[in-house]
Amino acid sequence: MKKRVLAIAMAFTMMAAGLTGCKSASEEAAAEPTTTAAASKTAGESTAGQTTQSVSYDHATDHEKFKIGLAFADMSNENLERIDYLKNYIAPKYNVEFIVSEALDSAEAELNFIENAQISGAKGILSFAPTYWEQAGNKCQELGIYYAVQRTADTKSIDELEYFCGGFGSQQSSTAAQMKIAAENFLGDKQKHGILIPTLLACKNNVAHRLNATAIMEAVEEAYGLKFTKPIDELVVSGEPTMAENDKGIDVYLYPGEMKNEDVITGISAALLTGKYDVVMGAGNTYTQLSQIIDEAERAFNKNIMVASVGELSESLHTAMNTDDCTGNKALDFAVVKSTTVIAGEGFAILMNGLLGDSDVLKPEGKAMKFEALNWGCDGPKQLAEIEQLDQDESTYVFNTAMIDKMIKKTNPNLTNEEIHSMLGDLTLYNCLKAMGLTQ
Repeated sequence: MKKRVLAIAMAFTMMAAGLTGCKSASEEAAAEPTTTAAASKTAGESTAGQTTQSVSYDHATDHEKFKIGLAFADMSNENLERIDYLKNYIAPKYNVEFIVSEALDSAEAELNFIENAQISGAKGILSFAPTYWEQAGNKCQELGIYYAVQRTADTKSIDELEYFCGGFGSQQSSTAAQMKIAAENFLGDKQKHGILIPTLLACKNNVAHRLNATAIMEAVEEAYGLKFTKPIDELVVSGEPTMAENDKGIDVYLYPGEMKNEDVITGISAALLTGKYDVVMGAGNTYTQLSQIIDEAERAFNKNIMVASVGELSESLHTAMNTDDCTGNKALDFAVVKSTTVIAGEGFAILMNGLLGDSDVLKPEGKAMKFEALNWGCDGPKQLAEIEQLDQDESTYVFNTAMIDKMIKKTNPNLTNEEIHSMLGDLTLYNCLKAMGLTQ
């Protein structure tokens, strides 16, 4: 799968440009527990042991071919892999056709894409562009097409819309839990460390960044038995670089702002070059953008800086975890990663329930919900090598057709909302590896 994404990138970009460039409709008209993995069960078994899947429903003949718009905020490697999975694995098996957007960098661009997709026959929008979810959700409601978006934060303003199927993505608390584990590992020697925490958009109430930064701060507090002079929930949302003063004199520096902002990179670099900090823990994906300045600081002081970050399964992650820095340690010590197919697969299954008239399983009380899968902690090359065995091809897809069939009511007639959440909660790394026969 990962080997194919570059080959398909230009074809999708050209196709998307052709669609998004059209006139809009108004102009013409997202060791581990050893429970049995849901993904490991055969198509005839139930996660809860109480339901039996239907073998009579046939997507090829029992519903029309659905056209679905795929909305993307960018064309990252991760999103290219999602496109590959959806177009080449999902589409032929579920009688659907995907219309792929170009990178949508504004609300206007996304709304134009939705309108043009609807003109082209789309009955649903599967969105991996969560920024303009409110405008997109209302536009889909207006056009009478189903909408699911990779967003697990608040969507209450559209949760009651008939055509909104819900949010999907990674369980933010699982990422925070893994970041806390990383902090405990780094600080477990009880030595005095200087800790720099890029808090990213926690200051703008990005829930994932806020939870991750909070988990790191709590781990620091516990490791040293210290007390910060200000509440953690106040510190992590500061919009200015902040020294988190505490009663043990541990240097803890929180630096907010996006990694694409050159001033942020410059500020973090200046902090590292003071020599105070030997731990860098990003509240989101920071390792790629900070790798060069961390290397410069390590060379300047000839000391190892321990690094943890959220990441995506990619060549850059593989390189960072398998490359020694100037001190002989790994360039990236800990990463929180997710399965590529899980996010795309859960979103597709959720949207299909809406398209097939089974929104009741998504919204048992009439309001859309959030569907969340686990992220996995990775503490080095050995564990990364295990993870990299997953999602390589159809035989190792975590979210395979058996899993998707369990999450669609037409192929699992006794499906409940609780069962959907249970299946997603079973997708621990251990269970996923076990399902593929990759554990001993």
